[in-house]
Amino acid sequence: MSISPFASAAAAVILLASGFTASAAQAALLLLDPDVTMTGTVKGSATDKDGKPDAVNDGHAKDYNGATELTAHYTIALKDGKFDPTGSTVKFTTVYFTWNGKKYPSSWETEEVPITTETLDAGGKVESFDFGANDWYPGADGEGVTNNGIKGTIDLKKKTGTFTTSYKLKSDGSIYKYLTSGVVTGVPEPASWVLMIGGCGLVGLVLRRARRAVLATA
Repeated sequence: MSISPFASAAAAVILLASGFTASAAQAALLLLDPDVTMTGTVKGSATDKDGKPDAVNDGHAKDYNGATELTAHYTIALKDGKFDPTGSTVKFTTVYFTWNGKKYPSSWETEEVPITTETLDAGGKVESFDFGANDWYPGADGEGVTNNGIKGTIDLKKKTGTFTTSYKLKSDGSIYKYLTSGVVTGVPEPASWVLMIGGCGLVGLVLRRARRAVLATA
């Protein structure tokens, strides 16, 4: 079966990875970067360039039935125990998507999307985070579409995720929109968070000591 470029664009929708380099000025930084899996569904719709209903494009959007599985790799930066938006990103990768009710494997990835806010519990564990950006669909120009935004929330406490994505066809200006929602699994337990925080802190300590040693011998 041949799937149009717009189907692969739609596949991008479900994508719930990232890299981060800490500078010397961020010695107090803690990096939390686990992966979680989301099993969910997608509701698609499309309008013409003026926002009016378009039966053809809307039908095409609805043919894309949504994610059966996807992963999110997120990096949350904490500085002095508080959220630091610098370097905090999430990148989504499809595992499977469905097209007209049939399941297809996929490894499509979004751009790295900035994490805009996060919520910590009393113990410092990340409970949820919000993300959003205009650019989210890599290679959009080559597939005849224009980035039109991504925005959503991953709630690690409730183990749910929801977000919207949108892109515009360059050919006629039609706008495709998708709403993705699902259940999140693989959320780190409190003990795991403590180990990750401790490990990151140890790395920071080693780097600081190494830097002091270099300065002392300079």
